[in-house]
Amino acid sequence: MAIGDGENDIEMLELVGWGVAMGNGAPQTLAIADAQVASNDDDGVVEALERFLLTWWKNDHIFAYNYSYVSK
Repeated sequence: MAIGDGENDIEMLELVGWGVAMGNGAPQTLAIADAQVASNDDDGVVEALERFLLTWWKNDHIFAYNYSYVSK
């Protein structure tokens, strides 16, 4: 996953498996992104991490009682 907002981020967003554009991003960036989140001012990076990264991680791991984890 990569997160970007400017035209300089387009190549990066196209190369990764999941490109996320900030809500205040350039129109060209928004057009090629796989997903869009809130703007920089509205914690869009936090939204992306919670929605896409933490959701994947939680679904892919089982927590043990000692707070370490075991992969499925």
